[in-house]
Amino acid sequence: SEIACLMLSDWHLSEVISEEETNYSNKYNSLIAANRVAKLAESTKQILNFHKQAYSIEKLWVPVLGDLVSGSHITDLGHTNDAEDSVASILIARLLQLLLMDLKTLNIPIEMDCLVGNHARFSSKLPTKRVAYNTWDYVIYEMVSNYFQNDSQVKVNIHPGHIVRVKQYD
Repeated sequence: SEIACLMLSDWHLSEVISEEETNYSNKYNSLIAANRVAKLAESTKQILNFHKQAYSIEKLWVPVLGDLVSGSHITDLGHTNDAEDSVASILIARLLQLLLMDLKTLNIPIEMDCLVGNHARFSSKLPTKRVAYNTWDYVIYEMVSNYFQNDSQVKVNIHPGHIVRVKQYD
């Protein structure tokens, strides 16, 4: 059997990037981010359904590496974001819930390992104590964990820092 992996990181929801800022090669905002999550779900299901024809998939491991919200701890970000941190966090939690509910249709166990990033802190000072608990990433993970707490197909592990070891296959 195999373990499939879908790594999620640095969505920076609420950040607004204009075409001018990227020399007209790209743009970004919360609506674009939400649409990308929907496309990610469809692509992931397509790939895993193809692989399921060849071998057994033991589980889908989803490491979430943080920085899901752009954050307002830097003044420039606070002025240009398209949503407040709290609103963006609620939207991200909902997008993660929808993504996981969509991936559940694969009928394989899903295990998320959640770490916080350095964006979306509650203050501009990078804390040395209780690092994870002072971020919107942590709040998002708690909301998602609470949503799936009675779901035997989805396991959400929330880690209290930026770095963690996760053991797969003994």
